[in-house]
Amino acid sequence: MNFQNILNNSLGLTHHANLSNKVLSMFSYPLLFGRDNLYAILKVAPEALADEIREAKSEAIIALDEVRAALDTELKAIEVMVPELAEARQQVKIAQAKAEKEPQAFERAREELAEADARAMGVNPRYREMLREIEEIERRKIRINQITIDNPEARQQYDREHPPLALLKISDANRDGFVENRTTITLLRRELSQFILAKGEEIFHPSDLYREDFSADFAHSHILDQE
Repeated sequence: MNFQNILNNSLGLTHHANLSNKVLSMFSYPLLFGRDNLYAILKVAPEALADEIREAKSEAIIALDEVRAALDTELKAIEVMVPELAEARQQVKIAQAKAEKEPQAFERAREELAEADARAMGVNPRYREMLREIEEIERRKIRINQITIDNPEARQQYDREHPPLALLKISDANRDGFVENRTTITLLRRELSQFILAKGEEIFHPSDLYREDFSADFAHSHILDQE
């Protein structure tokens, strides 16, 4: 019996094949979610492991740093051709901090920077575009560093707030025995007990739950132990 017949029988649709076909067709549509979610930004699947997410964050930062380094090299070449550019930019930062008290100095510094920028554009027409690209790189780095879905609690909350991400998970049936403290203590005690017994020493058992050898508890019964 194929899956079609199984579905028909389970739903009582043996004589309603058209309706069962519609039910089956529902599973042909993919679950859609926006491209601006954190998984898409890191280029990982919604079911990615925490280690994969951390690795993706690291790789994304490294890639952005490489692009930034290339842009910095081009900007330094422009500054060599326009030596007053770096100084003008620095003077604007200084004057901006005192803009309220010395607005004229701030305006004069901005005019000098505008002149230097114009000369930089003459050297490389992409000068201002490169500055915008650097600002965008820094914004993207900040956003990536703020991603916390490699943390289980933060990831669960994010997935709930951005459906259908919470549905795109495969639950792991395996459990790590060392996740819970009680389990850890039990396993540790068992290993230590086996080690001490192997050395010929006696072990104290706080209850029968910790015992494995019950041979000393055996008593003869003429009903059960007939010879």
